[in-house]
Amino acid sequence: MNNTNIKEKPCVVPAKQGFSVSYNQRFLYSKYNPSKLIIDKVSELSILPGTIFLCNSAILEYGIIELYSKLPENCLMILCEFDNELHKLMKETFEQIKNKIPNCQIILPSIEELYLLPNIIHKSKYTFNCGYNFKSLGFYKRFVRIDFSAGTFFNEKLYDELNVACVNSIKTFWANRVTLVKFGRKYSYNLLKNLKKINQTLPISNYFNKIEKPIIVFGAGQTLEKDIQTIKSNREQFFILCADTALQPLLKHKISPDGVFIEEAQNVIKKAFLGTSKEDFRLFAGLSSIPELSEYIDISKISYFTSLYTNANYLENLNTKNLLPYQNMPFGSVGITTMYYATKFRKDDSVPIFYYGLDFSYSAGYTHTRNTIAHVERLCKSNRINKVENYNAAFSATSIKLSKDNSCFSTPVLLNYKNLFDSLFSEEKNIFMNTIKLSENKFVLQVKVNDKTYNKNVDNFFAKEKEKLVRIKNILTGTEKLSSETIEETLTQLITSSDYLYLHFPDGWQFNYTQSFLNRIRNEVEFFLKLYE
Repeated sequence: MNNTNIKEKPCVVPAKQGFSVSYNQRFLYSKYNPSKLIIDKVSELSILPGTIFLCNSAILEYGIIELYSKLPENCLMILCEFDNELHKLMKETFEQIKNKIPNCQIILPSIEELYLLPNIIHKSKYTFNCGYNFKSLGFYKRFVRIDFSAGTFFNEKLYDELNVACVNSIKTFWANRVTLVKFGRKYSYNLLKNLKKINQTLPISNYFNKIEKPIIVFGAGQTLEKDIQTIKSNREQFFILCADTALQPLLKHKISPDGVFIEEAQNVIKKAFLGTSKEDFRLFAGLSSIPELSEYIDISKISYFTSLYTNANYLENLNTKNLLPYQNMPFGSVGITTMYYATKFRKDDSVPIFYYGLDFSYSAGYTHTRNTIAHVERLCKSNRINKVENYNAAFSATSIKLSKDNSCFSTPVLLNYKNLFDSLFSEEKNIFMNTIKLSENKFVLQVKVNDKTYNKNVDNFFAKEKEKLVRIKNILTGTEKLSSETIEETLTQLITSSDYLYLHFPDGWQFNYTQSFLNRIRNEVEFFLKLYE
């Protein structure tokens, strides 16, 4: 009888100097000196504060106590095991460790939690099944992987993917923190100011599953002009959407789009809308985009969506009250956002989507198509010394050559967008790049959009926020007196529920009850109170 396909149970077996684990015809630790290899590995480690260790297949105690004893402040050990049988054995080890070291900074996630670990650590708070309360990734700076036994052999690919995903997750967290420090205050201010006007707008969800025409999506890359004359000659056949920076090039070709998407929070994007007041397009705007556009475009022609630029208590509070328009993850690229909503707008996946200008690359000398803001500014500044062509973008230290003949270049950021684009839309049907097929039907399909409006009253939210900020101000200035026993708890509760007050601080990934932090909060209260006036 052949028993080679029968999966045996892991078994702790005697070794010459301790115990090993036998599993599926393999010794997972040495059968001579099972602890030596991992303990030597741990002893050689130089550990920095703020490190999370992925302790893969740490089935027995070997090395775990030794590593824990070396940890400086703000460090964490996560015991990782994807195999069901080995996970059961690791759980027994984990219970023994908790008895020896109560309240230790060691986590044993369930297998289901392991698969979600890169997303879990992005949450501001999460309680693992083992009872550990994970507070914030802001305490940590890096992940370090350590394979404790040969148990990783059974799921090598999963451990590799987990390590890469966790490293990328912490990189993303700190990259987002840099962005929040620079723009977070503007994002919050814009979002709240635009929210005031939302009752005057048409919900973006009114367009979902309504468009029967073939859809064309335009980005601002150089391929925007490919097939442009064919599209212009057959304009009525298509429902056209474009990113904000692609608007001017389309208008130069006498093509007025049906919808324009914008997420930019800074005033520089106003240039893309110069001279467009008489154009009949709908503006699909991120709720944190610049609110001033409503001064140039009729508010009734604006539809808002919410890009969840960060995890925030105030956003969660708005969502609980059903005050936020349709929400999407932050893509970082308005071109990707436009394509995302194009897939939402089409009636079903039989409606084709053609896209141009979403290149995520560029040729030597040019970064965008003609007549974009970037191209026009180069034209305005060009002279005999400064040429129109922007060769620095192609041959700088950060550029990446995509072709041997130096005809195509990109950057790490653009390639990340390209990977995101592929992951989002590779499974979508009837999406075509830089190619178009005209309809054989002689009739023109109509765009059918309902006229449902918001039935939300945000006035109550703003009135309560104003009361809250006035009370924070009164407590901080001493106008409202509280006992020393209650002041910290009261202020913490009030301020953290309106965390837009501090999300943009360099240390704003968590609330700190310190004098320096509260002084800065006091200034932010004055700034946002003007909005509520």
